[in-house]
Amino acid sequence: MNGYDVGAGYLDPLETCRNYVLAGCSNGGNLMENTRVKNLLNESEYCHGIKTNNGDIFADKIIFAGGAEGVGILENLFPSLSKTLRNKRIQYLLGTMSLGGNPYETPPIVIDDISEYYIKPMGNGAVLMGKVIDEWDLDLKKTSPFSAIDEKKIIDFFNKKLPNINTIKVNKRVVGYDLYTPSRQGEIKLSPIAKNCLFVSGFSGQGFKLAPEISKKASKMSIAI
Repeated sequence: MNGYDVGAGYLDPLETCRNYVLAGCSNGGNLMENTRVKNLLNESEYCHGIKTNNGDIFADKIIFAGGAEGVGILENLFPSLSKTLRNKRIQYLLGTMSLGGNPYETPPIVIDDISEYYIKPMGNGAVLMGKVIDEWDLDLKKTSPFSAIDEKKIIDFFNKKLPNINTIKVNKRVVGYDLYTPSRQGEIKLSPIAKNCLFVSGFSGQGFKLAPEISKKASKMSIAI
């Protein structure tokens, strides 16, 4: 899956994000993988840090830039978030597709406006296949998994849509939740409760394209805290 910009061309999201991380680490940052934020360490007008599955992390300034799943723990620090942010379910299959007997032929980009099924080729026969899910403002504590029925519908659709398909192999089912504001322009705001906390999220897919400028603004705001 690539991000496209008229002036710059295509961006590989994995390599782009990897280089963001490397740049951050080279400037003193620390990447902590498999670390889930469970709660905040806050007292009245100050947040001391976060509680994670790998222990507590303390900091003088905290920037929250997570997705939809993390909004719930921020309600005390950002009371208006629940009114200004919306989540939407996304689900897709990651796998491979061979066309015309050639396992390395790149599958086509498919966006079916009527059924809302889509294919995003990822190179060397790898594909992302899915269907737009019109489910908004969900209780993320009561979510459902990717069903086998939905998987079959996606595969059956593309077997009919692309008659030259030889095989479709599914490697992984993915369910996630995009985070939006009503304007789809995201939020960059200081907490009205804990003055050392900054919220930066709600950009959905636009966040990938705007990340450098968003981070510059967030950095300037955090320095001023």
